[in-house]
Amino acid sequence: FFALGHYSFNAGVHNYLVATDGPVESVAEIVAFNLLDPADRMKYGQNHLVASANSTITRTGYLQRSTAMMASARAVMDALLADNHVDLLAGTGFGVFANFGYPPAGYPALAVPAGYRPTGEPVGFTFVGGLFDDWKLVRAAYALEQATKAWRPPVL
Repeated sequence: FFALGHYSFNAGVHNYLVATDGPVESVAEIVAFNLLDPADRMKYGQNHLVASANSTITRTGYLQRSTAMMASARAVMDALLADNHVDLLAGTGFGVFANFGYPPAGYPALAVPAGYRPTGEPVGFTFVGGLFDDWKLVRAAYALEQATKAWRPPVL
């Protein structure tokens, strides 16, 4: 999964930099530039950049692996929805993202405010649906928003 992300990031950044006639043309050049002043340019490190610059996946390999991952994720998601006789999956927190395979499946998700922790940190509620079930997500999210009135404007 991460290997595909590194390839995709590397290729996408390269295409963007070339198309915009930037001062550099690759993630590797960004990595080298950052190394010239690590205190100011690498506050949080650059592990993702380095891994992306060092990606060895080819475009063909990327397409093959991402197609296989999508098919597998769709099968899992379809079975999860069908086996549980539900139209949507839903939940709060990181568990929704860690346990549902919707991102690689290309399936829709929609998050709405669900309230606040005692510390004031907002809590989101995420709905996940099957392929082309976006309308079901919007309907469910709207119903939750109307029922909870959980959203409040941020204090700026």
